[in-house]
Amino acid sequence: MAVVTVKKDAKVLNIDESEQDFFLAKGFDVVELDKSGKKYNVKHRATENKLVDVSKLLEVEAKADQLKNDKKELQTANKELEKQNEELTKQLEEALTALGNKADDKAEDKTAK
Repeated sequence: MAVVTVKKDAKVLNIDESEQDFFLAKGFDVVELDKSGKKYNVKHRATENKLVDVSKLLEVEAKADQLKNDKKELQTANKELEKQNEELTKQLEEALTALGNKADDKAEDKTAK
């Protein structure tokens, strides 16, 4: 059977993979050591039997609200930039067409002389 590493607070255990669900239910995260062998990275976070600091929760909620507002502002700015891009593309096409017409007129003038 495969061995899985679980961690809760400062307690780290190597358990059989078949026991993983039991330990997840007890609030242990499934972890693995990073390449340096000094830090555990969470592979599967336990959600049951975990205490959450209310101040951190409020902080995260405030950050989420700010990100939602930022997203709306960026979407509005993006729409405006798309409109400007369309206008500039149209102006460029018109300028290129006018330039092409001038070049054609000059070529015709030279051949007519």
